[in-house]
Amino acid sequence: YRTMDFKLASCLGSNSDLWFPDIVDEDGEEWLDDGQIFEAFGDTSDFYDEARIVCEGCPIKEACLQHALDTRERYGMFGGHTPLERRRIERRIRRRKRQDRLALEQDE
Repeated sequence: YRTMDFKLASCLGSNSDLWFPDIVDEDGEEWLDDGQIFEAFGDTSDFYDEARIVCEGCPIKEACLQHALDTRERYGMFGGHTPLERRRIERRIRRRKRQDRLALEQDE
């Protein structure tokens, strides 16, 4: 991602609210979506629909997602994935690494 050319990003110059939406509860309190507000709001992916459309055709989409995973970015849409979706990807990666490690230990 260090070599990623952000100048090619489809989101460049767009309204940042698309990638970092305002999520407001019934009391008017604003929440930041860090992928852990599922209990309070359920699936928040609808808040990112417009951003997802822009990300879909982005030439650096994969590099953007990898950057967010590598830096553990907790907020906003990156590489076409919401915070919750990225947390799920991270969890799958951790499981896979753990399974690989256990398999190696059993082979020893």
